[in-house]
Amino acid sequence: MELQAEKEQKIKEKHKDFFDLYRLMRHYKIVSSYLGPFDKFTLISLGKSLQNSVTESYTQSKKIFKIFLELASNIAYYSMEKEDGSGSGVIVINDVDDKIVINAGNVIDGESKDMIEKKCDLINSLNREELRKLKRLLLRMPAFNENSGNIGLVQIALLSNNPIKYLFIPLNEEKNLYFYIVAVSVNKKHQNA
Repeated sequence: MELQAEKEQKIKEKHKDFFDLYRLMRHYKIVSSYLGPFDKFTLISLGKSLQNSVTESYTQSKKIFKIFLELASNIAYYSMEKEDGSGSGVIVINDVDDKIVINAGNVIDGESKDMIEKKCDLINSLNREELRKLKRLLLRMPAFNENSGNIGLVQIALLSNNPIKYLFIPLNEEKNLYFYIVAVSVNKKHQNA
């Protein structure tokens, strides 16, 4: 009888964890989320389902779709965690008041952290016209130049018309690994820029 009671208690604890996750998702108004490898099939599937489900505005929906693809591609190519040959990470999309917020996270090394931090700070310091100039400059740079990467972050800033928020959480000091979180907001109503 005690063994059966222990099994039932473990099942209840698992269900409570699931219920807690449900409440957390409701609280943060999570409309879509994915955790795992970002291979081509996953990108296409998630992108298509996202494109028509987040907002009624066609223009804003396209922006969200493009930002999602850029963030997901960054995880696919640059995450230090790999599953089945593809980068692994997480994307969570929240419906927050007058904005849709796309959050992405994955493991990176310290060198990538420093480069991303500098790029995000630069991008956030520029106005729209300066961002366009930076994008054109980066597009003209040869592919082998380490500064030519992250054109996507510039494109994300142009699409969202909002600052890029980011955070690095130390995971392993010895291996110099961080969990990189980037959050991009898109206004639900179209804004002319």
